[in-house]
Amino acid sequence: MATDLVTSTFFLDSFALRQWDGPNYGGTRVVYDKAAFVQRIQEEFDKGAPLVDGYAPFCKHVFVPNFVGARLGALSITDDNRPKLRSGYTKRRPEELAVLTRWWPE
Repeated sequence: MATDLVTSTFFLDSFALRQWDGPNYGGTRVVYDKAAFVQRIQEEFDKGAPLVDGYAPFCKHVFVPNFVGARLGALSITDDNRPKLRSGYTKRRPEELAVLTRWWPE
């Protein structure tokens, strides 16, 4: 792992790097310098952005402003769109556990 992609608390691993470099990655692409990204995350943490527990002991989240301009896969639920909202258990790969997901049909 490149040393400029590591701070005292954070690093970019192969799971994260695919958002920059993965040729077959179909999710959100990050168009931002990788070293600057991990440094900015460290700065936000140093300013008080807390680590929040995730679904497993090894999984933590840090919530920061969208400084990379990424398109968000989220939409506010309103009285107008609520009737179209769908939910179900989905998984990305066969070996994963299914998780409860909500979506609007295309």
